[in-house]
Amino acid sequence: MNMEDFIDFCRKGNPISGEDKELHGLLTQCSYEAQRITMELNNSYHSKEEIAEIFRELTGS
Repeated sequence: MNMEDFIDFCRKGNPISGEDKELHGLLTQCSYEAQRITMELNNSYHSKEEIAEIFRELTGS
């Protein structure tokens, strides 16, 4: 499963078991990426436009 499929899987409300190594690994990757983006947002000044772009990156919309 690629990351896009995984995000779609999650948006549908499907559960992720810690025993499913593939899904749990993808969940961990998403978590790390969200942490990276959040750190970018919180650790320096950004214009309103930059904040909107960072949120688009974080939420995918």
